[in-house]
Amino acid sequence: LLEDIIPKNSQFHGFEVTHSFSVIGEKTLLLNAHRLVLKLQKEELILLTINDITDHKQNIELSIQKEWFQNMAENAPVMIWITDTHKMGNYFNKTWLQYTGHTLQEELDNGWQNGIYKEDLGIFLQAYNTAFDKREPFTIEYRLQRFDGEYRWMLNKNHPTYSPDHQFTGYISSCTEIHDQRLRLMNQELGKRVKEKTKDLEEANKSLERSNHELQQFAYVASHDLQEPLRKIQTFADRLVNQFSDKLPEKGKEYVEKMTEA
Repeated sequence: LLEDIIPKNSQFHGFEVTHSFSVIGEKTLLLNAHRLVLKLQKEELILLTINDITDHKQNIELSIQKEWFQNMAENAPVMIWITDTHKMGNYFNKTWLQYTGHTLQEELDNGWQNGIYKEDLGIFLQAYNTAFDKREPFTIEYRLQRFDGEYRWMLNKNHPTYSPDHQFTGYISSCTEIHDQRLRLMNQELGKRVKEKTKDLEEANKSLERSNHELQQFAYVASHDLQEPLRKIQTFADRLVNQFSDKLPEKGKEYVEKMTEA
């Protein structure tokens, strides 16, 4: 393009060049050029202007990215919210606001925490603060209040975010309702435990039946073994009275009678 300017009296505008400088790094430059004639010196020169548009282009790209993200986030089927470097909420998408029934102003800063079930909030904040300070992603489940007042289980995934120059900018979070799936799993687990307990109870009943049967056998044997010497005592006591009643003193008869009754 430069070689054609003088012989062809041409020019160009808005030629973009990306170049990496040893000191200031990579820059995006915008070049314009046209022929310049110095009549007194009888010279033909090229006037080349170079404009550094790095920041401008980055701002345009960021604006495009931001517009694309907002368009994507607003139409996403999941709830999306963003916090800044101070852990304050500064963005909540339409899905989140529709689900909670709150306005954006109600959710900003720490307002979003009011919708989390009280028993779950402390656990969530502990995990959130720990991960936030370490700049680590984390996943957690908690109950969030729906617009009708019912608390529903959520799966919340959280990731740190960074600017193009690698500066930490906060966290982005996505929430998906898993209430029905969680209840189904809980019911399945409960059913499994009931079956296990029922099986254990059946085994215990069988063991008890065996023990009762063994106890009945033992009672029968013990009763028989105990009754046998008593019958002999009674038999010989009767013989003693019947055969030797005339020889027994009254006191002896009294003793034999008491023994027989016992």
